[in-house]
Amino acid sequence: LYFETGFPLIHGILAITEKLNKRIIVIKGWGINDTSALEKHSNVFIADSAPYDKLLPRVRAVIHHGGIGTTAACLLAEKPFFPCPILYPMGDQSFWSQLSYKHGFALKPLPLKKMTVDLMLRNVAQLTEQESLYKAASAFGKVLQKEDGPQKTVQLIGELYRS
Repeated sequence: LYFETGFPLIHGILAITEKLNKRIIVIKGWGINDTSALEKHSNVFIADSAPYDKLLPRVRAVIHHGGIGTTAACLLAEKPFFPCPILYPMGDQSFWSQLSYKHGFALKPLPLKKMTVDLMLRNVAQLTEQESLYKAASAFGKVLQKEDGPQKTVQLIGELYRS
């Protein structure tokens, strides 16, 4: 599992490694700068940053804040995710999280401020076991991978100027 968001529940991360026997990658930021409690655990890898295009294809699933950049990276990597919006209920994080949930490639969003260890354990278990999430994320990812965004943008801008 990969944690992109500032997950303040260090005890939740540790519970996932111990009770669900999962290995976790934590990227510092969004409030998770003090990782000293995690650094001694062999199933937790901590990094200051990581290239999503290299990292996400190698993980089982992702827990993140729900923003469009990370959502797109998850889908390009064909990975389901558990969105935990930090800016809730306003901002784009809630919007993209809800949309992803409705399309079946993400769990129902849970605002970070409402997170508990028990909720995290339940949701991570569901995220890593619910095969329909993987099928939906993979199908959508394959469509995204065929897109040529820059070429499409040039085409649309050209059409605007010809109008």
